[in-house]
Amino acid sequence: MVHLLESDDAAQSPLLREALKTLNIDSAHVPQDRMRLANARCRTCENADACFSWLAGLDGAQDYHWFCPNAQLFDGLAKAA
Repeated sequence: MVHLLESDDAAQSPLLREALKTLNIDSAHVPQDRMRLANARCRTCENADACFSWLAGLDGAQDYHWFCPNAQLFDGLAKAA
């Protein structure tokens, strides 16, 4: 049985890992329950194309607040850092 809420790095979404880097959020300082939630949201997100564009810094890419299901979580983590 595969769990969507796995917490090991191998199960972490590559897009989540890159988003955290882009936003300067150290995942080592994020509570495990929040990381599991963020990872589950990222793995099931239907906006991967918009995320790729944002992470790549492409012209016309929308701010992640418009498409990312983790935007509010990221904002809270950035303020807490």
